[in-house]
Amino acid sequence: MRFIFLVLAFFSTFFVFSQENLNVANIPDSLKENADAIIRYSNVSYEIKENKLIKRKSFAITLMNDNAKENAYLVIPYDSYTNIKKIEGYIYNANGIKTEKLSKENIKDYAAYPSFTLFSDNRIKVVGFSGKNYPVTIEYIYELESKGLLMPESWVPINDYRRSLEKAQLQIIVPDSIIQYKYQNIRPTFTKETVNNNIIYSWKINGIKAKESEPFSLPFQLIMPKIFVNATKTKYFEYPVEFNDWKSYGKMVFNFLTGREIVPTKSVEEINSLCKNANTELEKVKIVYAYVQNKVRYVNVTKGIGGFQPLPAAEVDKYGYGDCKALSNYTRALLNAVGIKSYYAEIGNGNNKRIQFPDFASVDQTNHVILFVPLKSDSLWLECTSNTIPFGYIGSGNCGRQALVVTEEGGKLINTPSYNEFDNLLSISGEIFVEETGNAHLKIKKTYSNELFDEVMPFLSLSKQETEKYINKSIPINGFHLTGYSFINKSSYKNIKGELAFEGDILQYAELMGKRIALKPNIISRSYLGLNKKRNNDVYFSQSFTQTDTIAIHVPSGYKLEFEYPEISFSCPAGYYSTKISQKKADSFVMIRKLTIKKGIYGKENYPEIYDFFKNSALADNKSCIFTKL
Repeated sequence: MRFIFLVLAFFSTFFVFSQENLNVANIPDSLKENADAIIRYSNVSYEIKENKLIKRKSFAITLMNDNAKENAYLVIPYDSYTNIKKIEGYIYNANGIKTEKLSKENIKDYAAYPSFTLFSDNRIKVVGFSGKNYPVTIEYIYELESKGLLMPESWVPINDYRRSLEKAQLQIIVPDSIIQYKYQNIRPTFTKETVNNNIIYSWKINGIKAKESEPFSLPFQLIMPKIFVNATKTKYFEYPVEFNDWKSYGKMVFNFLTGREIVPTKSVEEINSLCKNANTELEKVKIVYAYVQNKVRYVNVTKGIGGFQPLPAAEVDKYGYGDCKALSNYTRALLNAVGIKSYYAEIGNGNNKRIQFPDFASVDQTNHVILFVPLKSDSLWLECTSNTIPFGYIGSGNCGRQALVVTEEGGKLINTPSYNEFDNLLSISGEIFVEETGNAHLKIKKTYSNELFDEVMPFLSLSKQETEKYINKSIPINGFHLTGYSFINKSSYKNIKGELAFEGDILQYAELMGKRIALKPNIISRSYLGLNKKRNNDVYFSQSFTQTDTIAIHVPSGYKLEFEYPEISFSCPAGYYSTKISQKKADSFVMIRKLTIKKGIYGKENYPEIYDFFKNSALADNKSCIFTKL
């Protein structure tokens, strides 16, 4: 009886809060500052019982202006394992008076998977109102019942910049599982009690101010208030699972792989025939990787347990497709067939996802699978979803972070390759031929190394029209007309490199002033400040790199530099810059520029130096040179 009373008392808050005065005048001024939207209240409850996960959520959000218009919509993901029990919605005016109730016409249903998805039952309900006058408050209440993934979601009370929060609470009720949790930029009040063999976990938080978005800020997903959650004993689509750390999590994943690595005899014989003349293990891995890239293609599979378990290798071999899980497992199976041991590895891919906590395991810290191959002479990683990525390179979205390598003994966290400012290089060389009319002809060669190769890797599959559009956008001046280009993938193992060459004509590149010609020699790499002098957030550079520009400028016969341009160089904690212009021979001058940026998080105490660095870089990059006719 006491348990029933406690549960009813919690669920009643869904209605108590909705009856509160939602008058905009009641919002504290501190929560309005820098806020396009204010979450007035948010209540989330998860309950695991009778092999079901029940989610109940109610919240109200006040939209202050049109910048928050996307928050007027509620998106509810669901699948064939999920039953939507209830959706309610209401609109309140600035005085907190209810003016509109959600109708069926306000609810739309869509498939929730991209075009390259083959198997998925994921769908979404999109709920929303239109015709709002700001400020306006929207309240939603809904309930879901799922028989699929019985795992409470990690809790994010605020999910974007320029959003603030009055109050929020989370409750998780479980019968026989321990809930592990980890805080990210949040310090809520917490209670835990056991009632009638059910454990009730509760968190509350009040008064979170809005953060202002600024250039070079950390992705909000890595700094937002969040409680990571893990139920140590539960079910994934009727599969019992149990884990409390990365080692046991890896053991769970290994069990999902068991029996799915068998390749048909014909393919085993074929891959062994291809590898029979290979002299080293590395040569065998190259042959297998090329075989996979030529044989299969990427498609997404998210239906049911397929979101966690790969298709069997035999099916990938037969049909020629799979997602990251299936293609990595298939490559693993083929390598095993030629005597090479490799390991399936989960990873957080992209700027917004990574394994953040080595001491806390949860399903939402990874979103991708790659392959780890430890050889006697070396260790390498393979990205198995791309038909064009160079061998041994896994892309910047997988580099410089931890991956969970899945072994028979369980999961092991291992660092993927990382690249510093001396590895990630962009080398630009070229010539500008200036005519007396002010028009010019341009020839440029750009060589991208290691992580910077990602910028040009699309050229391996882009159409001619798409490539030309990309090149035209990369020239930061008006009047450029592309006349020709080429792209060569010069990559080899551990030496990732792509070379883009192009040429074109520029109308009115130089300004004619009687006997003078004025032009900006930095035609490719002009930077702009784009920063405010005041700063609230730390500065974050996600990638280290060095860029060098060497541009020869050929002016009409009989012209010389009117002024000497001494070398300029300066630095800050995050990087280095230098540029100089010098005469090499009659009518020819050379601009040499170097920019280095070092990956990292730089505190606000470093910001004045960083601000001056970019301000001075922009001034130098946009400086004009004047040539005078003799």
